[in-house]
Amino acid sequence: MKKATQIIFILFNAAATVILANSFSPGPFRGVLPLWAFILGLAVTNVLPFFVRRLPGPRLKFCGHGELCLKTFALSLPFSAAIQLAGLISRPEGWRQWLIGALACVLVETLIFWNGMITVYCSSVQLGIRLRTAGLICGLIPVAHLFMLGVIIRTVSAEVETETEKIRLNERRGAERICATKYPILLVHGVFFRDS
Repeated sequence: MKKATQIIFILFNAAATVILANSFSPGPFRGVLPLWAFILGLAVTNVLPFFVRRLPGPRLKFCGHGELCLKTFALSLPFSAAIQLAGLISRPEGWRQWLIGALACVLVETLIFWNGMITVYCSSVQLGIRLRTAGLICGLIPVAHLFMLGVIIRTVSAEVETETEKIRLNERRGAERICATKYPILLVHGVFFRDS
């Protein structure tokens, strides 16, 4: 998937998430969706990222899915928070309606966040124990959790992009039989060898 197409998909999925998250709140999206469309939209925004990119192998597919879910969450959350705040300020007397809308918003945003985090934690190799632990600890600290989310997204994004490119490069030059020597010699420099 090209970078531009990926950005368009993330913007589309984030916009759909904002509409879903705020469809029960007082504001511009109130009453836009009936309950069945809300449930269907929630399922689609959480499942669709898995089918968007053609990535080699199931591990990279899951990793890419988690990355797109986290990017969708990071993009949709500020808009949802602003709409919720505006709804509370503009109609303080309708706090019950706002509370229902806020709970629906928290449900939608939480589902897409945990969908991404669990998928990434289970499928990423580059996160390692250090970043996973830091993510769990920083998840409890305001502001630090946003910084850590950015680190996790960048790490997983680089992993998906790099590994996909290496697999596709090997597939393209498979016919050249570069490694088809009878007695290959492998010289590895250092302990943490990287062939890049």
